[in-house]
Amino acid sequence: MISGVFSPIDEHFKQEHHVRRIAQKELPGADIVCSSDVSNIGFLERENAAILNASILKFARRTIKGFRAAMKRLDLNCALYLTQNDGTVIDAPSAAILPIRTFSSGPTNSMRGAAYLGLLDFSQTKRKTSTIVVDVGGTTTGKAYLTNAGGHYKTDFT
Repeated sequence: MISGVFSPIDEHFKQEHHVRRIAQKELPGADIVCSSDVSNIGFLERENAAILNASILKFARRTIKGFRAAMKRLDLNCALYLTQNDGTVIDAPSAAILPIRTFSSGPTNSMRGAAYLGLLDFSQTKRKTSTIVVDVGGTTTGKAYLTNAGGHYKTDFT
């Protein structure tokens, strides 16, 4: 893991990426993560996120390989996308490099699913609906209140 103090704003020298090229030459096949690729937040937060990202790289590659094997068994010939923490999607090759972006996407998936079902109800009944979502994981529980305002959801997630 490579972390430079001002790396997110280092557009000229790109020191983290330069150091990564040197490290890749000296340590072929090693997983090397630049903190500026992981996040743009403060130094300690970015450094911690990069360390966490580096620590789950092998698991992420193994998981994505398993998804691809399942897709092959099901004869699915399409691109593989995963949800990110913010509810958007990321393609599998990018997720294999930056798995930290998908690390806590379970609660986001639950909210998006509930929002879809609420919008489906809205499209059929034209009634505004509100939904309470509780995502119970192995060690955490996330809860959200989704308010449908004319086909658009506002979210309060804790």
